[in-house]
Amino acid sequence: MFGEPMGYASEEEICRVLKKKNLSRYPDPTELKPLAQALWILEVSKDQTPFNKLTAKAISYILSELREIYLDEKTIIRAFARADNKVKAHKEGTLVYYEIMASGRRFLRARDTPSTNSEVFFFSGKESWSDSNKKFPKIVELLEGNLCIVDPFYGNGTFHTLSSFGKTKRVRFLSAELGRDEQTNLVQFNTNLQKFKAEFRNIEMRRYPNRYELHDRYVIAQNALVIIGHGIKDLAGKESFVIFLPKNKVGEFLPGLKAFFEKRWRASATI
Repeated sequence: MFGEPMGYASEEEICRVLKKKNLSRYPDPTELKPLAQALWILEVSKDQTPFNKLTAKAISYILSELREIYLDEKTIIRAFARADNKVKAHKEGTLVYYEIMASGRRFLRARDTPSTNSEVFFFSGKESWSDSNKKFPKIVELLEGNLCIVDPFYGNGTFHTLSSFGKTKRVRFLSAELGRDEQTNLVQFNTNLQKFKAEFRNIEMRRYPNRYELHDRYVIAQNALVIIGHGIKDLAGKESFVIFLPKNKVGEFLPGLKAFFEKRWRASATI
C-alpha cells in the first residue's frame, strides 16, 4: 500500500484496473516527454478508475508496470513543480497527491498532435503583462530539448523571460551588450544576476565580443526555430511578432545555425 491513507487503492490495484481498460483514445505515452507521461497517468487514472489523485511513487510504479516506461519519483516531482496549473497538489499527512487539471489535459492534447505548421503570435505592446506571462509560456511549451537563445542585448528583463523556460531544460543564452539603463546601475543589475544564477542553475549566459555580428533574436530548439521580433529583455513591451517554425520547415539550415551558435558560444565569456 506504500503508506496510503484509507480510501486509496494500492498501485497494484490501479494497474489491474487500467490493464482491463481500452486506453487507445489517449496519447501514446512512449512518445511523450516526462511531464506529459506523468500527466498521462493522472488522466487515465482519473477517467478510468475511482482514484483521481496519485503520489509520485504511484505514478512511477504504474507507468513502469502499465507501459514499461521508467520515470523516477524525483523526476516526476520536479516536473510537477514547473507544471503551473496543469496539476493540483494535495498534502495529506506526510504524503503529497497530485490531480490533473483541465490545463493538464489541454497540454496532453497538444503533445499528442505536435505542431508541424508555422505559427505566428502577435504581441500588441498594450498587454505586456499578459503577453509575456500567459502567451509566451504557451510558445515555450511547444519547444523540445535543450535550447540555444540569441539576443544582442541583455538586461534585468532578460531574467524574467528566461525564467519562463523553467528549471529543468538546459538553456544557453548568448548576448553581447548590456542595456543602457542597466549600465547606469550596475550594482542593481549584478545583484539581480547573482540571484537569478543561484536559482536557475540550468541557464547559462555568455557575452559575445563582436556585438556587430549579432542582430536577430531567436531560439533554437530540437524541434523548431522561434524568431522573436523584439528584444527578449523587453519582451512584449512593444508591438512585435513571435514566429514558431517547426523542424520540417527549417530542418535544412537548423544544424548549420546550431553549429554557428556553438562556435560563438566557445568564443564568449560568462556573464
